[in-house]
Amino acid sequence: LDKTETNLMSGMYATVQFPTGEKKTISQAVFVSARGHCRSEDSCRGFIPSVQNNTALLRWLRLGRTFGDRVEVLSGLSPDEQYIIGSQGKLYNGAKISLYVK
Repeated sequence: LDKTETNLMSGMYATVQFPTGEKKTISQAVFVSARGHCRSEDSCRGFIPSVQNNTALLRWLRLGRTFGDRVEVLSGLSPDEQYIIGSQGKLYNGAKISLYVK
């Protein structure tokens, strides 16, 4: 707050944003589809394929802003990682998988 005569009173609220360091441009950000596997607004579970032993690895993703049908991933997935978007059977941590890349 700038120097002001008005005090914060009981029942009042404010929205605050804190700078967290370096900003990512849209081209540096990681996005996933917001449909289906995201259960809440701020977190999502995703499966990452393990190339070494062909298994699915469960990973929790922390989500950011939504842009249409895509949601920004703040942590849990890096830009160079693959992400499983669908399966014929039920996925779980350690499930054997065969990759099909579109």
